[in-house]
Amino acid sequence: MAISNVTGVSIQGSQQTTDASGNAVFTVNLSQDLTEKQRQDLVKSGIPYTVTLTDEDGVATNKYKAPVIIPVAEYKLNFGSSSTDKLLSTGGVTTLSFRVNDKNGGVIANQTVTASLPSSLTQKGLITLESAANQATDAQGNVSYTVRIPAGLSPTQRAELEKAGGFVLNARLVEASGASINTSSNRIPVTADPSRSQTILTAKTTPSVVNVLKDQFTIQVSAKRPNGSAATGKPVKLAINNVKGISIEGGEQVTNSAGNAVFTVNIDQALTLEQRKAFEKNRYCLYCCID
Repeated sequence: MAISNVTGVSIQGSQQTTDASGNAVFTVNLSQDLTEKQRQDLVKSGIPYTVTLTDEDGVATNKYKAPVIIPVAEYKLNFGSSSTDKLLSTGGVTTLSFRVNDKNGGVIANQTVTASLPSSLTQKGLITLESAANQATDAQGNVSYTVRIPAGLSPTQRAELEKAGGFVLNARLVEASGASINTSSNRIPVTADPSRSQTILTAKTTPSVVNVLKDQFTIQVSAKRPNGSAATGKPVKLAINNVKGISIEGGEQVTNSAGNAVFTVNIDQALTLEQRKAFEKNRYCLYCCID
């Protein structure tokens, strides 16, 4: 048996031997990756195939065409609700539900529904499913999925997530006949945390390694927007907590045209040598904030 030039259709073993009843059975596979158009084309054209029988008295060849149909889905898959209608890029969770009904509106239990999030976001770890992608509907025909935006995303990651404008959760149901249904949730917007600046702060000291025997050094704080441009004219506050003998000349500065603010840090001249050497053994935290 042969099938030629039919996209997505193949024979599982093209040669068989007839049984006691004179029958030979062939299994024909249809690719699950066919597009909707390719499936519709198969409905129009059918699947032509050629059967060749070799016997003692010669060879017989016949051509046939198998009709193709696309079964109509008997069920309905509808989006239900979301526990939260918007999320912040700094982290959060929402639970989205779907419901499966038959054509009369009755609930369908134990029907597998598969959920998926946009791959452009999941592949970068910007959003995740906290539940299995494949879930069976409960006694009320409902299925729920929990979607999480991880806490601790970097400013760049948060900006990318916000730029996407949110997400939808896609759901797919495949019936026993092979008929499939696809639906999507409402869009869940993802926005910046209004209480948190999107400006990215970095800091460095001059010199890069502080000499504790000196009386002074500087700290430069650089402020940049998520797109890399300088955040100019912005007030920056700097604090060094719980370090005896260390003080900042002016705890607040305004960023210049390059987005930098420079702070002068003084080391108390009255510190003993032992106190100065103690700085080498400890690490101290700088706290920067920008309005």
